[in-house]
Amino acid sequence: MWPLACCFMTAARYLECVGAVVLFEIVKTILLCCVDLQTIRNKVEFGQYQSVNDFVKDVTKMFDNCRYYNAPNTPFYRCADVLEIYFVEKLKSLKSKL
Repeated sequence: MWPLACCFMTAARYLECVGAVVLFEIVKTILLCCVDLQTIRNKVEFGQYQSVNDFVKDVTKMFDNCRYYNAPNTPFYRCADVLEIYFVEKLKSLKSKL
């Protein structure tokens, strides 16, 4: 729930600048592509991924969203870079064991 609340708070900051119609489009876009670790965890726990590729797509989307919605000089952006490198290394290691 927290990531969605964060998305709403971020969007609300732009209401004054962009207006309600544009804000609605921003929020709609965010909600359609919002992927966070809790969502990924829930999908794993409930068997909602049809393939490893679907899982990788969601994790990659999470990193991409983090970089898209945060400035490069923020800890969030930098953490996305570092965590993605770690994720790719682990994924390669897993693939080599199969």
